Amino acid sequence: MRDNLTTILRGRRVRLVPYLPLHVPRYHRWMQDEELQRLTCSEPLTLAEEYANQLSWREDASKATFIVCALDGHSANTDEPTAVDDLTAGMCGDVNAFLSPAEEEEEETADEQQQQQQQRQ
Repeated sequence: MRDNLTTILRGRRVRLVPYLPLHVPRYHRWMQDEELQRLTCSEPLTLAEEYANQLSWREDASKATFIVCALDGHSANTDEPTAVDDLTAGMCGDVNAFLSPAEEEEEETADEQQQQQQQRQ
């Protein structure tokens, strides 16, 4: 989603950063795992397909995709310290929000129905 291209949400233990092209290689490696594919109902993709997915998710106004990064000061895959401004530091998962317009209330109250009937008479 374009609206979250620069949005970073920070909590006490994790931060959520926008899913960017720099995340794709590690994300792609994760998604080669058969158990993870099974748990997420995902099919294996080529690296090029994963880059295309990242771009389509970024452009889709109905999705907001974030990478979850641990804030323990270390990468999730190594014991080496990482820079705080490195948007891949602590990368340990992802989260997606699927957005849709609010539905208008379809049910009318009994009072509204009664008022409409009276107006018709």
